[in-house]
Amino acid sequence: MDPDLEHHLARIPESDNRVLGVIVNEQTTPPRIVTVFFDRRRTIP
Repeated sequence: MDPDLEHHLARIPESDNRVLGVIVNEQTTPPRIVTVFFDRRRTIP
């Protein structure tokens, strides 16, 4: 796992409350989005 990468999760109501995962490298200027994906295994209360 790369220590420069931050993982973020958000519930998307417009997409049946599926969880969207975003991995960002905050150490770059501007911050660089590495990947965006729907996480089928995860739920957020």
